Amino acid sequence: MKEPMRDKLARALLGRGEREVKSRSHKFRTFTYTKGGAPPGSFYFLGPAGGLRAGPSLSQSLALLPSAKLRLLAEAQAMEEAVLLAVRIIGLEDAE
Repeated sequence: MKEPMRDKLARALLGRGEREVKSRSHKFRTFTYTKGGAPPGSFYFLGPAGGLRAGPSLSQSLALLPSAKLRLLAEAQAMEEAVLLAVRIIGLEDAE
């Protein structure tokens, strides 16, 4: 079964060091926004269908462009591949 976009983006945000925080919204998951030069007090808001917004509050947030979402997913995939490679290298060193 294909992983929903919302889950992929949540995993990508967590993988880059953001934290999920308590949200007042029942529809949107809220994550810290500390990377990439964001102003203090900014958050990511992740919608039920994978829509991603950023800003100080949900009502003041702006939708991120699809290219930003793709870049976030590409970063996460590159990080996962690097971890798998490191595990293989460490595994090979332990076997010797």
